[in-house]
Amino acid sequence: MAYVGSANRHLFYRYDANAAPPGPGPINLRQPYNVYEFTTNAYNQSNQSNIGYQALQVQAQKRYSRGLMLTTALTWSSSYDFGGHNAMDPFLTNRDRAPEDSNRRLVFVASHVWEIPVGEGRAYLNKPGILNEVVGGWQLSGIWSLESGLPFSPTLGNAASLNSNCCTLRPDLVSGVSPLVSDKSRNMWFNPAAYAIPALYQFGNSARNSLWGPNLFRADLSLQKTFKITERSSFEFQWEAYNAFNHTNLGQPNGQVDSSTAGVINGTADIMRRMQLGGTVRF
Repeated sequence: MAYVGSANRHLFYRYDANAAPPGPGPINLRQPYNVYEFTTNAYNQSNQSNIGYQALQVQAQKRYSRGLMLTTALTWSSSYDFGGHNAMDPFLTNRDRAPEDSNRRLVFVASHVWEIPVGEGRAYLNKPGILNEVVGGWQLSGIWSLESGLPFSPTLGNAASLNSNCCTLRPDLVSGVSPLVSDKSRNMWFNPAAYAIPALYQFGNSARNSLWGPNLFRADLSLQKTFKITERSSFEFQWEAYNAFNHTNLGQPNGQVDSSTAGVINGTADIMRRMQLGGTVRF
């Protein structure tokens, strides 16, 4: 068991120093550098950002014995950053401090190699013969993964109410209304009615990466056996199945709350089941 923490300081980040503050009237007249007749973007680029990571890591291992080897690892983590290189609100960049886009808070992985206890030299059907050649001597290997979802942000497609050239507009979170739904599905992952368009010339109060997407489960399995041909030659057969149980891992929902498909998931985050057969002759 271990605690792991890391921090990086003075990372590259930028914001538009010539962004017009939200407000009425022509945008260019509110740009700071308009006094110099300069109305294009002027990015302040410097090492002014931070990221941090903390995690509890737990590992358990069963060394190879009695035909079984097992390793498991659990990570419970939290990481934050300021989201890419461009600030959502150049006038208050700390509004972008949030969970990192790739942060899965819980990750559990188990891997194993198991000699199935059937056949000559094993617990069951421990005798030579044709039956042993067919059902004995198989080995099952696998990697099992279970991960919590990735974060995403509620957004608005129409930022006209800001009347600015600066920013991404996020919605307001409606007081007393939860964005969570009791029965999440691909047709409604969160409640878009929990969000509203902010007042004119105002940024929304919903936070970056304040919603979490679907979990991920995957099992990759391999079944293999070695058949003796002669004393010096053998044939190794292997059957591999990726996402062996054909589990549908949903992708991220549409986080644009003013869209007709808000909260709807239209894609997957991982492959469906794939299988392959392989053989190796050794001599």
